[in-house]
Amino acid sequence: MTARPLQLITSGQRRVADVRLAAELEIDPPRRIRCWIALHKRQLQQTGGYLHFTVSDRVKEYFLNSDQALLCLMQANTRKAADLRIDLVEMLCDRKRPAQLLALWQKLFGRSGQQT
Repeated sequence: MTARPLQLITSGQRRVADVRLAAELEIDPPRRIRCWIALHKRQLQQTGGYLHFTVSDRVKEYFLNSDQALLCLMQANTRKAADLRIDLVEMLCDRKRPAQLLALWQKLFGRSGQQT
C-alpha cells in the first residue's frame, strides 16, 4: 500500500487532501467529508472545480483548493470548525488577527495560504 499525498499542486493551485482537511476540522471519521463533497460538488466546482482520482473501484479521494476548503469549513459541524468560523468573522470585521485560522491555512496550503 502506498502513502497518499496530503497536498497536491495542479494547474498552479495548491490543494489539500479531503481527509487531511477533515482531520484538521475534527470531522470523525475523516472520510465522512467525502459524502458532503459528493452532495455539494456543483457548489465546489463554482470555486475552481475539484480534482479527484480513483483509489480503488469504490473510493474517490478529493483534493480541494483553499476556496473549496473554506466552503467545507463553513459547513462542518464541529467545535474546531465553529472556532475557526469565529476567527473568520473577526478577521472580516477587523477585530483581531485570526491566529488559529491563519495557522491552519498555513499548515494546509503553505506560507500565505493563498493559491499559487
